[in-house]
Formats: sequence, C-alpha cells, structure tokens
Amino acid sequence: MTACSSGDSNRPVRVAVPPRDTPAALRGTIGSQVTFRGTEAALVSGVGFVVGLNGTGGGILNEGIAATMEREMALNGVGIAGSFDGTPLAGKSPRELLTDSNTAVVIVEAAIPPGSPQGSSFDVYVRALNATRLEGGRLWTTDLRFGRASTFGGDQRAKIAEARGEIFVNPFAAPGRELAGITRNVGRVLDGGVVVEPLEIDIRLDNPSHARARLITSAINSRFPRRAGESNVARGRNEDAVSLTIARDYADRPGEFIQLARHIPLDQSLPQAYARRYTRTLIDEPYLGNENSWALQALGEPALPFARDLYDNADLVPRLAALRAGARLGDPRAAPHLIDIARTGPDDLRPDALGLLSRVAGGPTVDRALRGLLGEQAL
Repeated sequence: MTACSSGDSNRPVRVAVPPRDTPAALRGTIGSQVTFRGTEAALVSGVGFVVGLNGTGGGILNEGIAATMEREMALNGVGIAGSFDGTPLAGKSPRELLTDSNTAVVIVEAAIPPGSPQGSSFDVYVRALNATRLEGGRLWTTDLRFGRASTFGGDQRAKIAEARGEIFVNPFAAPGRELAGITRNVGRVLDGGVVVEPLEIDIRLDNPSHARARLITSAINSRFPRRAGESNVARGRNEDAVSLTIARDYADRPGEFIQLARHIPLDQSLPQAYARRYTRTLIDEPYLGNENSWALQALGEPALPFARDLYDNADLVPRLAALRAGARLGDPRAAPHLIDIARTGPDDLRPDALGLLSRVAGGPTVDRALRGLLGEQAL
C-alpha cells in the first residue's frame, strides 16, 4: 500500500501492513511475517518422440505437430548423413521417421514439486498421438515448459526441465486384461524428468525491510546449511522478497520443507527458549498441536530435550505432537512410545504411528517392531 507525502506528491510512502492474526506462541516465526508464493506443483509439458516400438506407431499426425517435430529433428541432426550410422534412424529424413511404424509422437506431461532444485528428478507421463501401443518405447530427450505443450510458432516459454528414458506401460493394459480407463497408448517414465532451471519459491515480506530480509535468509540457511558444491537454499533478492529452493534432503517431501521454513524463528539466538514456549503451549492450548509440532521441528535438535518431556504425557494431543516432532527429527527415544501407540492406541492413530516409526533411526529394534506391526495389520 502507498500514499502521497505532504512534501512531495510524486514520492510514494509505504504504509505498514498490520501484524497478522498469529497465535502468541508463533509470533516471531517467518510465516507470521511473510507470504509464501509458488508452493504448488508446477505443471510442465512438451511434445516428444518415441522410438523402439513394435510396429504400433507411425499413424497420421496433425500437420502443425508434424511440422514442429520435423524442425526439431532437423535441428538435432536427424537426416544428416552419418549422424546415426548403425541405428534404425540411419539414412531417414525427419518426415520418414514420423511415419515409421516403430516410432510415435507423444505429449509429455509432469508435475514438478514446488521449489525443486536443479538436477532433481521426477516421473513424467506420455500419451501417444499416432500410436496404438507404447510397449518397448523409449522417449527421446524432450524439453518441458510451463503449461500446455505448444507447437512451433506458438508461445515458446522458457525451458524448465527435460525428460527421456524407457516407457513403462501399466501391465493391466496388456492384451485381454484392459480395465476401464487403462490403455496401452499411455505410459510413464520413472524418474525420467530432470529439472534444468530451479523452481524458486517466492517469499514476500508483509513489510519490506532489508534487515528483515537478511534475517529471514540467514535463519533459513542456518536451519538448512548448504553442502559442498551447492547453493544456499535461501537467497535475499531485495527488501521485499527472498527466493527459496527445496533443500536436496527434502526433494521428495517439499510440503514438509515449506512447513519447516514457515515455522523457523527469526531470532536464532535462543532456540531453547522457543522450544520451552512451544511445549508449554502444547499443554495449555492443545488445539494448536499441529502448528507447535512444526515449530519444534523447525528448531531442529535443540528442541528434542523439551519434546521428550511430553513423549509419555497423559493427554494424547500434546503427546502425539511431541512424538511427531521427535520422529521427524530422527530421535530414537521416540520409538518405544510410537510402538506403544501402534499396538494399543486408537485405531485411527495406529497408521500415523507406524509411518512416524519408519522415520526413526532406532536400529534393529525398530526394524523388528515394524515388521511385527505390519504383520499384525496384515492379519
């Protein structure tokens, strides 16, 4: 928000945004002062080319798509003498390849987790445009961009990722075993996509401040220190914004990483004081159990001594909130309490306890307990 100052009608004056309605225990956390943008999965797509089919491709193509594929193939050397000697592509022009019964043009689509760093992988889905089956096919390297796949001459958005690899077709789509909604002209490439341009999450400050932006950047990077050869996960851009990418350890759990980032306190000097506050709030205000559990996890190991005090609390809500924090922080002392809940707790809580138990580094004891519990549930 801006307003005009009395001394200079052309100079905007920022109006402070009122504080958010945040529970007292969580004031001072990053999420109480900013808005996270870009926390949804990014939908990307492209037009790709598949080889290695068994005579099931080469059907009629839309002329716009055919022209796009011919151009891309020519740019990649297809049709140039000697480029593909010893392969099925040798001596064939792009147009001849498009009509070959062992090839197909496909739409490639994927959802990339928010904040994915460069080099992270993801599954991609392919749908044939001119083939009846995709068994045995291999996807050539395909550029992926935001939104729907576009043909040459359309809106050419920036390349975000690329995909390639062997295509997996649902086995239930095999001849004679087709089920409703399952067909043989669609498939998946497991871990076939690779991010080439990191997807950044945008953190927007409620009240712009260079000092506060630096504090946010420092607090996040302290909680998620970079590894050798990697960049910081948080990078201050200006007084209004900080850019964030998912720490590599959380590449398959982006939602968890974002929750942790939201609950990191700006003041990093007294984590024990924050941990004491959160555990006390778990007892006094159990309806805030989920939020305070995330806040304890955001503190990291300094929170464990305080969370452990609630592992055997008589009230199930603070007990579970503390155990959730301990398990996700890898505390082996959480294991016996989770085993007890998984065996004797309410039915609706047992699966959650089992899932948390798998996060605990408890050694052979936990492994045996998990096997036993899973066996009991199977029965």
